[in-house]
Amino acid sequence: MRRWDYTLMDLKSIYRTVFVVTLFGQVVHAQDTGTFDNPRVIWDVSRIEDRDECRIEFPDLIWFRGDWYCIFREGFVHGNDDSGRARLIRSTDRTAWESVKLFEWDGGDIRDPRLSITPEGALMINASIYYVSHSGTPNSEQEHEVSRQSTTWLSRDGHTWSTAHACPTGVNTWRWDVTWHRGMGYSVAYTGKDGYGALYRTRDGRNWRLLVDDFFPESGGTEAALAFPSENLAVCLLRQPSTKEGKLVHAKLGIGHGPS
Repeated sequence: MRRWDYTLMDLKSIYRTVFVVTLFGQVVHAQDTGTFDNPRVIWDVSRIEDRDECRIEFPDLIWFRGDWYCIFREGFVHGNDDSGRARLIRSTDRTAWESVKLFEWDGGDIRDPRLSITPEGALMINASIYYVSHSGTPNSEQEHEVSRQSTTWLSRDGHTWSTAHACPTGVNTWRWDVTWHRGMGYSVAYTGKDGYGALYRTRDGRNWRLLVDDFFPESGGTEAALAFPSENLAVCLLRQPSTKEGKLVHAKLGIGHGPS
């Protein structure tokens, strides 16, 4: 998987050609407008009992054991802040939603929680904990050098969740979306020690090892999602870093060999 060819794409064109599975179970092709009619609000700040004001962002959605599960970050600000936490909600009929669990980290911000299903049938959440204050860092002699930790939680039923799994390879890096393929989970990490991008692999969602370093093209990258259309083909949709003016105008689509 070391050789990748990247093609520059305009984000607007990606949004207008992507196929999206909606809450209604229908496949919608946003061919020209890039918009969807009649969006349904499933959660808002009025349902957050301990906060009068709050941002709800970075949602992810998955179907698991007969229910829809949605996870998102709640925080007072968009940037790193110890108010950042993750809420998991669930619905059977796509209309009535209930809170399943609130994930919080003392002194840390739970960034971009993502959902996936392991080959063993467990629901997995992966996120990056950004340590806003010293109190949230691991207990070690090097804790003052730790700024973030990639972390996972696992559940067999969506109700009862494991404690956080913090693999040592996840220190000072941000493993984002996870894609499972042939019994293995793959995730592209960035920032910190993986500033040039890195591809990690796991068998169980708990323990991860580095598979490919220097994963990004010369133009760099941030969040990435992987897909495996066939046994010998891997595809990566890579978000490009913002410009100096703070504008994000492009993404890149990478094509590479599938895992051996």
